[in-house]
Amino acid sequence: MEELEAWLALSAENVKLYNEIVAINHDLDSLAHQNLLNTDESWVRFKKLSEDRKVVTLTKHNNRSRIFWISSIAATLVVALSIVLVMWRSRNNDITILQTKANQHLKIILPDGSKVQLNSNSEVCYSRKAFSLSRELKLVKGEALFEVIHNEKYPFVVYSGVLKIKDIGTIFNIRNGKSATIVSVISGVVALSEKTDKDSIKLMANQEAIYNVFSKNIQVVPQKDLNTTSWLDKKFRFIKCPLKKVVEQLQNAYEVRIDLSDKDLENKELTASFNNESMEDALKVISGSLNIDFGNKNGIYYLKSKKI
Repeated sequence: MEELEAWLALSAENVKLYNEIVAINHDLDSLAHQNLLNTDESWVRFKKLSEDRKVVTLTKHNNRSRIFWISSIAATLVVALSIVLVMWRSRNNDITILQTKANQHLKIILPDGSKVQLNSNSEVCYSRKAFSLSRELKLVKGEALFEVIHNEKYPFVVYSGVLKIKDIGTIFNIRNGKSATIVSVISGVVALSEKTDKDSIKLMANQEAIYNVFSKNIQVVPQKDLNTTSWLDKKFRFIKCPLKKVVEQLQNAYEVRIDLSDKDLENKELTASFNNESMEDALKVISGSLNIDFGNKNGIYYLKSKKI
């Protein structure tokens, strides 16, 4: 603070510069979170400030003092330039990007009231300015459950890779995998197509489309998976389900690793239901039902045949 006060005392021009920067910074701090930042006005103020600013020549100080004053001015310029950068980003970027990390879910309420539940390690983005008319959103990666408020005039569209998913009043889930994208319709109807394809496929409730990333083919099948949204609510229902698939779904929902190295167990069938059970309790039920052992070693769960 002493250095700042000394620099301000050097000239009235410095005081003016400081006050202008504080005023612009106030715009950023107090209004940005409300999306009310007047970037045009702040930009004009800063541009005028830059044009009017006179260069101050320092001659009456020794080298150490000169370094100090130059450093002070440089620091001020850094602050000013950072403000310009923030304003430039605000002026040129209206994209909202929402991301989740591992073991993190996010509930999003969009400007139209539609809801998105974002799974872990997932990302969506949309344009704030265009959304009121286009209602377009991109699922960049991961998995999300969409609960859409239908609007005949302004359809809701999700882009996922090369796919275009258009709502016709519905709840649907999209899961991006390395080899496939799966669109599952919980209720209502979805129109599915590739971005460049005018023809679309209609998906009804309890149907899902599987897009093969490698063959580029779309296959529509009855939705056999009873646990499409289990990653969100931890509710599972397995009916004669192979243990290999059970493990895959539990790993996805609980974000843990379960070692099933015993190949003889992969096709054992499980019939069971879980309602937001802990990972340990779920594995206890599985081990009891299938008469196998389970445990945890170094943070990794395992299922294996009992030793005779």
